Amino acid sequence: MSTPSPDDVPTETCYDSAELLPVKKPVLGFALADEGGDKGVRKMGYISRQVGDELVLGPIPYVSQRKCTMASVSVGYLLSSTNQNHGAFHISCKGCKCSPIHNPFQKELYPFPMVQTDARMVRNPAFHENNISITANTEFWAIMTPSSPCVVILTHAHTKNVIKNSSRVRIDSFSVADLDDGMLGYADRRGSGTHRLMVQSVRKNCTDNRFTNIN
Repeated sequence: MSTPSPDDVPTETCYDSAELLPVKKPVLGFALADEGGDKGVRKMGYISRQVGDELVLGPIPYVSQRKCTMASVSVGYLLSSTNQNHGAFHISCKGCKCSPIHNPFQKELYPFPMVQTDARMVRNPAFHENNISITANTEFWAIMTPSSPCVVILTHAHTKNVIKNSSRVRIDSFSVADLDDGMLGYADRRGSGTHRLMVQSVRKNCTDNRFTNIN
């Protein structure tokens, strides 16, 4: 596959509403629905009510002028404490290498690969309140190349706070953006999962010249 010219490549792509998501068909269990209800505002989301359902997003757009890059990927989802059956979902990647972001509060702020959608079960105490219902976002980082299409797989996962496999998950939005040099330097902290990904990429002849001093 030829490398796109700089003028053809956006550095960020956002899908701010669920009906715009790059969903790969057929969809396994998730269904698009409007939950705006009595508020009179459209609130679209892909909803699953069964553990094991999968929502496959992609191939996601390549967001760099380089032949290899590290990108920030964000998933928006319903985080709620309004009833007892909000579940969890697991994030995995195919065609690209994904890792938690390097942040001392990663588990509280940017859960990966397991994401809990019951606000009472998350590690961030700011959400331990009654009747919270918001679109939250988690973020992770991915090594991508244009020659290997990247897909992100969201799998409805079992969680201990619900009975049997009848929990509920809603996916609202998605985005991908090329990391700028400052964030890339932060990612290259020795011992982090992202640093290990960058080392592996250099050894496989990744041509992002920002990786050249990594060892």
